[in-house]
Amino acid sequence: MRFDDVVRLNIFARNSADLPIIMNVKEQFFAQHAPAMTIAVVVGLAYPEYALEVEAIAVSDEFQ
Repeated sequence: MRFDDVVRLNIFARNSADLPIIMNVKEQFFAQHAPAMTIAVVVGLAYPEYALEVEAIAVSDEFQ
């Protein structure tokens, strides 16, 4: 699979101050392709040491 196969991103961040960094990194990987995206600032994640969680949904016919 490739980054072009990603159709949706859900990003959960613990700190709103990280949003510009998150957007910058997202632009580096998805400069030519913009999947649907939701970003939510949350109080905590599954592990306290995590700063963010990224969930990606991709669609590909590579495995048919």
